[in-house]
Amino acid sequence: MRNLLILSFIVVPFALNAQKVTTAFIKYFNECINIYQQPVGHEVEAKIFQDSINETNYYNVLLLEKSPLRFKVRLQAYDSSPYFEGWIDKECIAVYPRNGEVLLYTEPTINSPVQHFKEITQLLTVIDYEGKWLKVYFIINDKPYCGWIKEYCPNIYNSCS
Repeated sequence: MRNLLILSFIVVPFALNAQKVTTAFIKYFNECINIYQQPVGHEVEAKIFQDSINETNYYNVLLLEKSPLRFKVRLQAYDSSPYFEGWIDKECIAVYPRNGEVLLYTEPTINSPVQHFKEITQLLTVIDYEGKWLKVYFIINDKPYCGWIKEYCPNIYNSCS
């Protein structure tokens, strides 16, 4: 019984953490993006560059933590290079709508009020997350929209089906 209790203290936190994996991508191309050492401050740990001309150095982004201005992320290039972690400004992180549709909820729960948008092809800027829910911001016809989504495409190529 004691071994089972110890095992549950080890396994349960990892299982809960695994359910909260949230992925996205960096929305800027052909410019240097700062990766910071801390959630606040100006100390740059690294700079990354996504090259859309030669289609190289695209990064998968795993959201690990959040602060008011930045996300702590694990970055890995699509070529399976080793990953590294750091803090990135929230304005740099995005996803695509899945199949061109957005169900925009007022809260990160399926029971909250929802707006349905169709034929959306633009990027959705990620400004917060809770579990697998993302809080996004986008503009349609000069009108800003902000809310929570559960279905999205975290792939820079927008090839989710």
